[in-house]
Amino acid sequence: MQVKLSLARSVSLLRNGTSLQQEGNVTPFPVTRIETISDGTIDFKKVGFIGKSANDFLLKKLDILFSNINSLVHIGKAAIYDSDQVLYHGMNLLLT
Repeated sequence: MQVKLSLARSVSLLRNGTSLQQEGNVTPFPVTRIETISDGTIDFKKVGFIGKSANDFLLKKLDILFSNINSLVHIGKAAIYDSDQVLYHGMNLLLT
């Protein structure tokens, strides 16, 4: 029971990212993908792009992203967002 209380105090948000379709070209709206965090950091060279702003999914400093689907190789990988660059939280990564 004590573990549940500690977890509840530590996690105030747990959600999936925007489901907006990714574009095939570069736009002003970069979005995370599983590849974005595959090495345990936020790799801006491995983002996708969406066609419009998704303000509800704009990342904030110290947001934690982790992979919960795709392949066994990537499940559980995580990264902390610690940048001033605009980046949106994409689907297939959980945010806490």
